[in-house]
Amino acid sequence: MKQVLANCLFLRPALIVLVLIAPGRQAIDAQENRSNTVQLLRLDGSFSIELPARIDSEGQSQQFGFSLLKVKLEAEEMGFLTRLQSRLTISNGHAKQKIGEIEWQLDIFDEALGSLSRRVLQSNKMKVYPGETGTASTIFGAVLPDRMVVLFQLVRVSFENGQAWSPPCLCSLGKDLRTISCKSQ
Repeated sequence: MKQVLANCLFLRPALIVLVLIAPGRQAIDAQENRSNTVQLLRLDGSFSIELPARIDSEGQSQQFGFSLLKVKLEAEEMGFLTRLQSRLTISNGHAKQKIGEIEWQLDIFDEALGSLSRRVLQSNKMKVYPGETGTASTIFGAVLPDRMVVLFQLVRVSFENGQAWSPPCLCSLGKDLRTISCKSQ
């Protein structure tokens, strides 16, 4: 009887902790689903890190048939120019459609000044078959700030059958360089 009582006393705090954690995880998942095609990154030196961002959006989360798994930026200084490589990994969850091309936009902000430095539209032709994962990558060179905050957003995913996905909202970065506002097109 003491053993059963001891087990009950141990389980009660564990269940309370589980109940308190579960709703928080659902809120995080909802935020992650909504920001599936938008990410905020900091580039200080050669490699980027993802920044936490607050996303204010008019649109609701939806299933796209693909998932953006990872975005990575790498910078290489070449005198006064910076060569910036963007690389993204995407997973095709469609049952029948093959991804043929991906387009994305980089809004590059000077972190010290808090202002937009450059907007770059990039694209990469690729073949990502249903159920597979692929990587797209491009490089460009420009005069860029030393410390950058970059708003990454997918702007188009084209499929081999002629269909295409575009986001229902266009996003912009607030003056605090942490708040992303997405408004319907």
